[in-house]
Amino acid sequence: MAGDGEEFSFGGKADDSVPEPAAVESLTPAENTAPVTAPVIVRDPDMKQPTPFMRASSDLWASLSNWTLWWRLALLDIRSRYRRTKIGPFWNVLSVAILVIALGFVYALLWKVPYETYLPYFAAGYVTWVFITSTMNEHSGSFMAGANMIRSMTLPVTLHIVRPLSKNILIFFHALTVYIVAAIALQYPLENPFALFLAPVGLLILSANLLWIGIVLAVLCSRYRDFIQVVTSVLQIAFFITPIFWLRDNLLDDIDGDNIGDVRGMADFLLAQCNPFYHLVEVVRGPLIGEVPEPITYFVTIGAAVVGIVFSLFILGRSRGRIAYWV
Repeated sequence: MAGDGEEFSFGGKADDSVPEPAAVESLTPAENTAPVTAPVIVRDPDMKQPTPFMRASSDLWASLSNWTLWWRLALLDIRSRYRRTKIGPFWNVLSVAILVIALGFVYALLWKVPYETYLPYFAAGYVTWVFITSTMNEHSGSFMAGANMIRSMTLPVTLHIVRPLSKNILIFFHALTVYIVAAIALQYPLENPFALFLAPVGLLILSANLLWIGIVLAVLCSRYRDFIQVVTSVLQIAFFITPIFWLRDNLLDDIDGDNIGDVRGMADFLLAQCNPFYHLVEVVRGPLIGEVPEPITYFVTIGAAVVGIVFSLFILGRSRGRIAYWV
């Protein structure tokens, strides 16, 4: 048995050589950890990088293909706008109906046109015009309205263009009931009933034009905020110089003179044929009132849609990375 002065050890003999803490060699992680090297990314020199135009095209395609998202957002906007109201979006229908009835009878007397013919004409044109102006005004501030989503979420920026466009399409269908009721109540005579089948085509062409116009306006207005007021002023002036509440055939009926044909032709050329808003309205209004739009109307609207989409994608591709800083 070990004595009182001896220290018991399982190894037999006690070991008094216990190293001091200061004598223990400190080992740093750098000396015991294998060096970590960053992964080397080897790029294929033959692989082409996507151009800004390609990125903008992918952004637009991602927005259009994700139709469930912008459709639900459009419904959410309508529900939020008319929440806790009795008739919901039909308040817009009621306001359009009151304006069409009130101004329709007055303008029918001024232009000396039977109200049975004028009211459906004015209703179809005014409903289409409200759709155009509402969409363009919302597109002017669409990026600012979605600033929180643009800065915090990875979503296509064109989603903020498709969202108000789809919402206003739904409102347009609601307001279209004003024209339908007026045409049925007044027994409006359709010259060509088969022209009604061109109305969905016209709405599709109009929507394509509003899409590229919205992209351009959203980029310009987010960069230059004063441009919003320019858009509002241009739309106000365009309403009066575009054949919406006045007839194109009655441009200069009350003017006398030997050169009445030249004056009428010049006025028609400037206010109708060279007016892009007239073609945008007529491509939808014409089929609704039973008239096939002129070939120049389809040429202008379809050509503007094709060229405008390419132009808008070029603008979006150049500025897409700066939008989050502008808003």
